[in-house]
Amino acid sequence: MSYLLEARGPAYQYYRLNAFYGNNYALANRLGSMFFAKYCADMDNASFTCFTVITQTAFNYYRLGDSVSYRATLQLLDKALARHPQLQLALMPVSKVSGADTERRKKALVELRSYVPDMDRLFDGNDGEWGFEEMERIAANLMQAQAVGYWIARADGKHFPRIAKAMAAAKDEEMSEEDWAAVLISMAYLSAAALNDYDILLASVNAMRDLYAALAAAEEVKIDLTPFDLMKLGALYSANQLKEARQLVKTIRNSPALRSPHIDAVPAPLNVLSSCHAAANFAPNEDADQVMPAKEYLLSKIAMKIGLKMGERVPTAAVRSIMEYEARELFAKASGMDEARQAFLPSDFVANWPDYSKVFAGDHVARTRLAQAAKCLLARPEIVMRLGQEFVNKGSKERQTLNAAIFTMLADSGTFQQHSNAIGNEDFVLLQAASIMQAHNGISSATARSVFASVDVRNSIQEAELGMVRLSDQFNVAAKELHLSDMVRRMSTNSADGLEKMMSSMMDHPAEYARYAELRNQSIATLAEVKKALTADDAAMLLTLFDDTLVSVVVRHDSARIVSTKVSRNAMKNAVAKLKASTNFLSQQSTRLPPAYRADIAWQLYKQLFKPVEALLAGARTVYLVAGEDLALIPFSALVTAAPPAQSAIDFSTYRRLRWLGDRLAFVSLPSVHSLLKTSAANDRENPRLLGVGNPEVAMQMLIDLRLSPMPDTASLLDRVRKPGDPAPLLRAQANYGGLEAASNSAILSSGDMALINSHALAAGESAKYGTQEPAILLAPTSQADVADFLDPSKVMSLKLSLRLIMLLACETAGGRTIDNAQPYAGLVNSFFFAGADSVVATNLPVDPAVAEDFAVNFLRYVRDGKKSSAMALQMAAADVRCANDSMACAEGDKYVWAHPAYWSQFTLVGSGR
Repeated sequence: MSYLLEARGPAYQYYRLNAFYGNNYALANRLGSMFFAKYCADMDNASFTCFTVITQTAFNYYRLGDSVSYRATLQLLDKALARHPQLQLALMPVSKVSGADTERRKKALVELRSYVPDMDRLFDGNDGEWGFEEMERIAANLMQAQAVGYWIARADGKHFPRIAKAMAAAKDEEMSEEDWAAVLISMAYLSAAALNDYDILLASVNAMRDLYAALAAAEEVKIDLTPFDLMKLGALYSANQLKEARQLVKTIRNSPALRSPHIDAVPAPLNVLSSCHAAANFAPNEDADQVMPAKEYLLSKIAMKIGLKMGERVPTAAVRSIMEYEARELFAKASGMDEARQAFLPSDFVANWPDYSKVFAGDHVARTRLAQAAKCLLARPEIVMRLGQEFVNKGSKERQTLNAAIFTMLADSGTFQQHSNAIGNEDFVLLQAASIMQAHNGISSATARSVFASVDVRNSIQEAELGMVRLSDQFNVAAKELHLSDMVRRMSTNSADGLEKMMSSMMDHPAEYARYAELRNQSIATLAEVKKALTADDAAMLLTLFDDTLVSVVVRHDSARIVSTKVSRNAMKNAVAKLKASTNFLSQQSTRLPPAYRADIAWQLYKQLFKPVEALLAGARTVYLVAGEDLALIPFSALVTAAPPAQSAIDFSTYRRLRWLGDRLAFVSLPSVHSLLKTSAANDRENPRLLGVGNPEVAMQMLIDLRLSPMPDTASLLDRVRKPGDPAPLLRAQANYGGLEAASNSAILSSGDMALINSHALAAGESAKYGTQEPAILLAPTSQADVADFLDPSKVMSLKLSLRLIMLLACETAGGRTIDNAQPYAGLVNSFFFAGADSVVATNLPVDPAVAEDFAVNFLRYVRDGKKSSAMALQMAAADVRCANDSMACAEGDKYVWAHPAYWSQFTLVGSGR
């Protein structure tokens, strides 16, 4: 790969590669090592680019979490900076340079300046129409500018403005010396902030302030330096230099630049929080003179955090003003009062609550009232839509922080004061936000597209959505591929075509598009909406696991109650992991028996999850379950409802005698409560047809390489369930993506029909050598040039599969989309929802091929012949496998062991369950 370092010059090429392999930091560092070995062997005489390469390598180690290598790389950088003669000469003040060194210093400054991109012309060219090459150039230049700014700050942070202006003076610039220096200092500030390097952060802020203070003095103009003081205050707080920060607070408060010298005296006349319950259509006063200025808000906010960190008493009047400011900003943006206003997000408001809770810890009444008002504000129609949109795509770590804040707000408001309460809509809203998962997006998209009467318009909208999904959601995956340019060009083209189609649909069908946009953005339901969607035989159950509390909400058609129990989150996650491990086969070929099932844990989890709500579930037959990321993949049907024998006494004969929760309740999993409203309640075909896909012909060597057993026998399965009118199955060589795509585009299937795909599945990352980082189902190759087709989420989302049900018999199809995003249902399940499926049967662990065939046969017969709902059919098929009704000859062959949950509990129904 050494030729990569030569094209267009080593510096540019390194940064081009580093920019676009940005999420593959290890690869970027290997490229950096190659560059360093070739060009930087003699650091005393090396070019300034070598400092930049070392700096970028340190950045990458930081992002990788390799603190040892990160610190070692910075030590190497500091050592190299200190002994580089040309750099040290450039850093010297002009007053200390004489003779021949004057010219050498100027030459060094010119060279140093040449390594910084022309930031004033960064976005010039192409009249704003930037293709791949332009975006590549911009990203590379920004990365290089940040790296150069950072290492110059490390070399001479105290005199940053001086050296920056000297560099600008060394070369003719369209920008002034001060402006050019400000850009470079800003780059250092951004880098330091990203690395939590508080020394450089403070040095950069001080340099910026000194630069503009000198400019103001020289030109005899007034420049408000308060923003720089606030930046420094934030840096001091982050660096835990609290005494200095507190002193700076006092200095800023006495600054004439602030409208009011005393923050505590700022009134809060809007009363947004206290007015929330007063009227359905209240509007905060828009008079700017009655609103706390933004600078005062920032100062007061940081002062509050400093006080809390130092254990001091924080004035509650000041915090009330802060909260009023944030509430007003949140409502103003949500209601469209000020579109130009910088967005203050609902998640920001939620994240701040724990601090406010601490301030009002001594005033229980005030804290309770404020928490109730905060819940009211977040549940208002103008804000709740944005709340759901934010939470649905949050990463796991950020979600945990926000969920902890939600718990504190609920606790402060009195939600958990009693064991079992009727739940209000505001609590219901926040608990939904805490549990919503990304697979909601697929259901939301497909449901919203259904408002368009024209099939062609629906297809165009789907293509438009897919183009944008590919551009945003898959760029991280594409950035790791070696053929990056082609990948990005294809994605950009798809996105542009999709956007054009979306705009066309918007103009041609304005009313339908408005309804589509409304449905697409909805993600949180009201209690009234959920109750209306349920029958007397149904229950919706929302489980939210906080650090030390499990919150359960049970909604019936005529009631809604909340129950909280003390449970350790870590202990429950460990219990779930052990339970799942006891349902996992010890070999993929299933030639060995599964381990002993942990019935003791299944009984423990039942007591924690369901025993407290038994009375609330009385009379329910189907439970729509929203369990959140931590609990979603529990085999709920395999929990036991009565104390089992001692674990040491359990053998295969025991399992038929255990009392399974799955015998009592049929479960349907949902990625969000709102999904219950979006899934179709109707089945428009009396006798649903079935498209079978399986027995794909792939090279045996590929199966060996991927450590897969021979393909399961789909032909035999279909022979047992085939009905007149079923479309011809896609088997062997026809079981490829091309055949599935042709079937999805034809009229052979309608919304009441079903599809079954029976093959092997690969988890995210397992098929990377074949071109996809996503989970995928293995199919026969469409093209003779390929060894196989990998049906990954990207391909599934381009299909038109508006079907009642899709059954995936492959192993572990209920998982995440990438290695970094393992959230349940976010991968294949979500993509089939996006393609139009009403329900998906997926698996959360490996399945036994023989059992899977019998399971699928019984399930399909119950749906097609018995006219059962998918939820009831799944429950009955599982009971058949474990011989609960003596409907199978359990003494025959190996079937006596099938009552073990490893054979039937992996199947999960996600979607409507109809």
